[in-house]
Amino acid sequence: MERGYTMHNKIKDLCEKKGVTIKDALTACGIPESSYYTARERGSLMSFKAMAKLAEYFNVPMEYFKDE
Repeated sequence: MERGYTMHNKIKDLCEKKGVTIKDALTACGIPESSYYTARERGSLMSFKAMAKLAEYFNVPMEYFKDE
């Protein structure tokens, strides 16, 4: 499984649990949607700073986004 796909699924799951859309979460964290979708398409992770903002927003450790 590609990293970007894994990251996307984890973010999607967190959004569902929190009752927000991916767009809502990205906006709340100040992350451009284009950054998220580019990383997803390339099968890569977003920047460390973006991932840290998402981890804080969802109240999960950064390790949550690591590949399994």
